[in-house]
Amino acid sequence: MGDNREKDFYASQEWLSFSPGHPGGKDSTLRLLNKGNLKRGDRVLDLCCGTGDSVRICQEREMMATGVDRPDVIRHTRVHDPENQYREWEVAPDGGGGALPFDSLAFDAVLCECSLSLLEDQQSVLREIRRVLKPGGRLLLSDVHCGALPLVLEGFECLWWEDAADTLRSFAASWLWETGSPFPAGCGGDGYFLSVYRLLPE
Repeated sequence: MGDNREKDFYASQEWLSFSPGHPGGKDSTLRLLNKGNLKRGDRVLDLCCGTGDSVRICQEREMMATGVDRPDVIRHTRVHDPENQYREWEVAPDGGGGALPFDSLAFDAVLCECSLSLLEDQQSVLREIRRVLKPGGRLLLSDVHCGALPLVLEGFECLWWEDAADTLRSFAASWLWETGSPFPAGCGGDGYFLSVYRLLPE
């Protein structure tokens, strides 16, 4: 997740209180849910859930949603949203994500918005995502990027991908307007995308 200054920033009140939450906000989340063909009753894990905006969107659509993030973020989230279910995710000593606090095959989908690129050991995180997904489960992914797309993710097949660079530009402009500060360096990249992946059989 980068150095300690970056970790502290993404747990700061300034970042957690920024209204759009992630590029595209609710519209991007709904687009991912629709393209992932998620339906009422599906179990969804919001990985790096932040303030829980997407958890609430899933629940509005009658999905069974759970959010997980670092303990310092979850403490903030629970204060502002005590009604919903959030779990703490300890970072491993090597900077990886550590084991997710869920049983194997627990979820129909994992939603990860603008977060995977911030995790140092992405391969260990992807292993955990594969572990907690049911057979054929979907990874709904949005993120900044540099280089070739769609991303090739081990154990997954890309079903849908969309260039969403316009949402990143709008997000950066909103950040500058609301905070008066330059857009955070940790969110750097050439563009932004939305995508849906399906877990392949082992």
